[in-house]
Amino acid sequence: MKVIKGVANSVFAAQDYCPMKTITFAHDNLFDSVQIYLNEQWEQGYVESIGAALRTFYLKPVLHWPGVFSPQQSENKTLLRLSRAFFGEKEGEPIVLHFDGSQDVSKTVAALNKVASRGFLPALENTVGVSAEKESRKYIERYVAALVKAERACAVIDIPRLWCVNNGPVKEALTRLAFIAGGLSSLTEPAILHLIDVKDEKQERGDWSALGEGIIPWEDVGDTLNAAGIKVAHAILEYEEAELASGSLPFLERWCAAHLE
Repeated sequence: MKVIKGVANSVFAAQDYCPMKTITFAHDNLFDSVQIYLNEQWEQGYVESIGAALRTFYLKPVLHWPGVFSPQQSENKTLLRLSRAFFGEKEGEPIVLHFDGSQDVSKTVAALNKVASRGFLPALENTVGVSAEKESRKYIERYVAALVKAERACAVIDIPRLWCVNNGPVKEALTRLAFIAGGLSSLTEPAILHLIDVKDEKQERGDWSALGEGIIPWEDVGDTLNAAGIKVAHAILEYEEAELASGSLPFLERWCAAHLE
């Protein structure tokens, strides 16, 4: 399947994560989609205008809820109302949710099902793990279990987090990715990938680089996903500088064509 190449509004972090600048940037640089990190303080009319602008430029919409996903968040009336304003009448559109590894898996599953019952596609992302190898594996096991048990959900696999020394041993990154991919191979909903590249495993902002210019072994990543039969709907660049995002798009297109399409 054709992978939708997108960019997050984090590329304008220095300008209050401006959604409208991101939409213009995405259109001008021939991206296919835009991921918007939702601000609960935005007025409903403003959120509706963001969704309308995406539709005007034929850009696929992806929404990202703030904070860490929980049963309480799944019933947050403000988030649900603004999400519907963003997507309009379209059903089954993805909302990215940060997985809480400390929460009971059954509670996460119930919360995912509530979001799905509202007409959205809950998209659960592996986020911050822990540095100890045993705890990192436990986190990933819970993440996979929550997705497999949910009635309808898709995985958001944050590739660079696996190569961050703060989220588990970097030497184990490919092994952990293979475990995630293998565990999620039965999901019917295609995955979403979050992508950046880095020059150092500490991943400080000054270490970020264009795709293909850092330490992440993209050929191995692609082979691992492909071997598990993972289908990918969106590949989203989550840089905080527009230049790194636009400079990464050619590599992203080649990489997707070689491994995912």
